Amino acid sequence: MTHRQRIEAVIRGEKADRIPVALWRHFPHDDLTADGLARAVIAFQKKFDFDIVKVTPASSYPAEAWGGKLEHLNNEEGTRGHIERVVKMASDWTGLGPQGLDNAVLARELDALTMVREGVGDDVHVLQTIFSPLTIGKQLAGEEMLARSMNDHGDELKEGLETVAETMARFTKACLERGADGIFFATQY
Repeated sequence: MTHRQRIEAVIRGEKADRIPVALWRHFPHDDLTADGLARAVIAFQKKFDFDIVKVTPASSYPAEAWGGKLEHLNNEEGTRGHIERVVKMASDWTGLGPQGLDNAVLARELDALTMVREGVGDDVHVLQTIFSPLTIGKQLAGEEMLARSMNDHGDELKEGLETVAETMARFTKACLERGADGIFFATQY
């Protein structure tokens, strides 16, 4: 069976020739550019030949898209340190503007996805990592500010998370149009 046939058989509840296997990792430094991330993901797939490819941008890419200032932490998880958060006070939630697909960060991730899709071919499912609005909220505000917003500023938080959700829904649709077979919906909160 091909990778795609194997995954689709399992989804249908049919017997596959073997258990599907997929692992992924982050590629710190490589993920700073679309080309770097794509090359790293493609090389990882060529080396291990997994049944699913998960595109693994830095987990803070949404915060970066909204203007968060980040620093590289030189860790293997690919996480970045937040130098400056986008949401510093409750009123900042209502000031979050929707981000278009021409946003430099979202465009970078779409370009990386396109290159990964082309590089691994049609035989393997490709998933793009999409974070939940609440996880993105934590990235934008930090845990303490998010908790204060939940407790004391629910209306402002709701408005901000709706903006985040609308932006990420458009981004998700664009990922599917660019060749992703689906998404890996990540929640870290």
